Amino acid sequence: MTVRELERAVKALTQRLAELEKTVAELTEEEGAKLAQSERELATFSQESPSSEQLINWMRAEGLIIDPPVEFSSFSKRWRNLPETEKQEILWELDHLSSGPMASDILLENRR
Repeated sequence: MTVRELERAVKALTQRLAELEKTVAELTEEEGAKLAQSERELATFSQESPSSEQLINWMRAEGLIIDPPVEFSSFSKRWRNLPETEKQEILWELDHLSSGPMASDILLENRR
């Protein structure tokens, strides 16, 4: 390669680097603006005590939570309609599940 070819290559690389730096600065600025907006919203929530609905809406907007599937609402409705004593019985049963044989033990036993 000649010196002139090297100079052209360096000039092209310098221009490409300048373009990339500009793109990175633009992207960083956009992300910074998004972060600043989120921080402002969070500061607003910190200063005033948000209602549960406001907090849920904010979390949904940030993509932290999603709406539950439709079938979950029927399950939760059934749970809410149960008498408190029955709920306590179910919770006690779930808290005191007995451990049975491990799945691997069952498989080994069935192979014999």
